[in-house]
Amino acid sequence: SLTSLAQLDTCVSVVDATTVLDYFDSEKLLGEQFTKETDASEGSNADKPVTDLLVDQIEFANVILLNKSNMVSVETLSKVEGLIKKLNPDAFLIRSNYSKVPLNRILNTGLFSMEKALKAPGWLQSLKEVHTPETIEYGIMSHIFRARRPFHPGRLSELLLKYFLIIHEYEDDDEDD
Repeated sequence: SLTSLAQLDTCVSVVDATTVLDYFDSEKLLGEQFTKETDASEGSNADKPVTDLLVDQIEFANVILLNKSNMVSVETLSKVEGLIKKLNPDAFLIRSNYSKVPLNRILNTGLFSMEKALKAPGWLQSLKEVHTPETIEYGIMSHIFRARRPFHPGRLSELLLKYFLIIHEYEDDDEDD
C-alpha cells in the first residue's frame, strides 16, 4: 500500500493573489473555467462553482502559499489574507512570488494530521458518499509528452536536480563484505 512507501506530511495549497477575489465574486462554473465543452464527462462536477474548489483547497491545507503577492495592492493582499484566515485559521499563510518558498516551510513539517483531517468540513459528508476522484470532480486534466527521440538522460537529470527536490536512496552493496 502507499502508506508503507510514503507518508502525508503537509498539505500545501497555492492561492493566486491576483485572481482569487475575482473567483469568489464570480458565479463561474468549473466546466466554464477549466474544461472544454467536449471534456465535461458524466459524473464530473462541471456544474459546480469554482468557489467550491477554492474553499475545499483552502480549508484542507496546512500551509497556504499566497502567490503573486507582489502583484496586488496592500489593500487587496489584506482582503485575501483575511478571507483565507476566515476559511482556515489554523493554516500557515506564506506570501510568495513565483511560488518560491524555503523548502523547510513545506517539507518535513509534520503538520498533517489524519485525525484533524477527518474532522475538517466536508470530510464527514464525503465519507458517506461514493468518492469521486478530484480529476473527475473538478475536471483536472493531465498531459502526456511523447516523442520518438528520448530525453538525454544527463541533461534531464541536471534539470530535475536543479528545479526539483529529489532524494536518492542507494542500497549499500558492501554489506556482504
